[in-house]
Amino acid sequence: MSTLTLVLRPATPLDCAAAYGLIELLFEHEKLPLKLKLTQQHLHQAWFEVPTMGYAWLATVPSPSTLNQDVAIGLLHYSLRLATFTGQAVLHIEDVVVNPAYRGHGVGRALLTQAHTIATNMGANRITLDVGDANDLAQAFYKKLGFSPLTGATTTAYSTWGIRLSEPL
Repeated sequence: MSTLTLVLRPATPLDCAAAYGLIELLFEHEKLPLKLKLTQQHLHQAWFEVPTMGYAWLATVPSPSTLNQDVAIGLLHYSLRLATFTGQAVLHIEDVVVNPAYRGHGVGRALLTQAHTIATNMGANRITLDVGDANDLAQAFYKKLGFSPLTGATTTAYSTWGIRLSEPL
C-alpha cells in the first residue's frame, strides 16, 4: 500500500462540484432506487450561505497533472446539534465518502479523526451518524472506530450510530 500525501481542509465554495461528485459516488455505492435530487447549488446554499445548515471538509491529494491543484478524494459533511436533554453539543455526520480508488489508505479514518477533533473543540459529548442498514462495509468500518447503533434510532433503511467522545478513534 503506497503512502498518500493527504491534506484535510475545509471545503470552499469552489469545491461544490468536487463534493457533488463524491456524493454521486456514495449514491451509486448505496444502490438507492431513487434519483439523486441534490444539486451543487444545494451544497453551496447549505455550506456557505446564512444560515449555515452544515459544514464540509475535503480530503485531497496533489493532482498528478498540475502542481498547484489538488484532487478531492474524500468528503466529511456534518452539522451541529444541541442535545436538549444534556444541553451539550452533538456533531452529526451526514456523509463520509471516500473515492473507491483510495479506500484502504486511511482517508476515512483521517476524516473521522477530523470530525472527532472538531467535536472535541466545540465541547460536544458525542458524534452521531446515519449508516445504511445494508451497508455492511461502512458498518464494519464505523464499528472498528468505536461507533455502535443507538437504541431506538432506526428508520426503514438507515440506523443512527454514535460514539461518546471519551472514546478515542
